[in-house]
Amino acid sequence: MTNAVFQWAEIRHVADAAGSMRAVAQARISPPEWILAMTTVTIAGASLFMVARAVSRRIEGANEKAAAPPPDVLARLDRIEAGVEAIALEVERITENQRFVTQLLS
Repeated sequence: MTNAVFQWAEIRHVADAAGSMRAVAQARISPPEWILAMTTVTIAGASLFMVARAVSRRIEGANEKAAAPPPDVLARLDRIEAGVEAIALEVERITENQRFVTQLLS
């Protein structure tokens, strides 16, 4: 049974540092298969890196609590809220006056 990616093409006899000979099988991978293998490894590594980074950011974000706004911002928001309520009351009065005038003219 032959593997499509690894084809054992040759066996070389290599001398090690002590001078003894040993047989070493070398795998021959064709260029398209090499490109496919490296692309797969690169995509898998990048995907794992992104998942690990997302998990670490979520863990770091869970430990942080939302900071309370400064007191001057709270006071300003209270003034804006009071102004909006006053405008709403005036608009309601204007609509009541329009209804009254419309009834008088009809």
